[in-house]
Amino acid sequence: MQGKALEFNQGSVKFEPLKVNELKALTIEFWFQPTKKFSGGNRMDMMYRKNGGGRPHITFNRGGVLFGHYFANKGAELEIRSKFVEFESKWYYFVATQDKKKAIMYIDGKIDGQAVSGSDVRFDYIKFGLSLADNSDAGGNFFNGATDEVKIWSVAFTTDEAQESMKTALAVDPAGKLTTKWA
Repeated sequence: MQGKALEFNQGSVKFEPLKVNELKALTIEFWFQPTKKFSGGNRMDMMYRKNGGGRPHITFNRGGVLFGHYFANKGAELEIRSKFVEFESKWYYFVATQDKKKAIMYIDGKIDGQAVSGSDVRFDYIKFGLSLADNSDAGGNFFNGATDEVKIWSVAFTTDEAQESMKTALAVDPAGKLTTKWA
């Protein structure tokens, strides 16, 4: 990894609505490192809509699920549950992809879960903004740790592309693919 990660300790960063067109497909990717090892505890929101509930939503310890990717199509909100039973204080590489047919969640380049999408992608960050490391409405669902190389793409990566992206720093030609980035 290159550059400096964003480190969170009971704090977060908020972004205004993203100035992008509606997405037909989506990939979200980032590195994360929890401050300490955990296998349960209080809810910690990793990525959420800036204000109010929305999708995509990536969180720990929500409703008995240690780690989940909550996504939506135009008609329903859906879930992918991680198979992980604990997270160490080390770097993990997260990728979530979604198109009309399916959504897939990867951790460290391996498929960790998938679900049928069934319709067009719903991406609430266009209208409502984005919060990293907290859910503004819940106030205090902080992810404590570090996040790096957050990228949102307007394409759904294949498994090979998700694995390749993990191996390379952000040195890509973003033309026609990269929706927005923070590094």
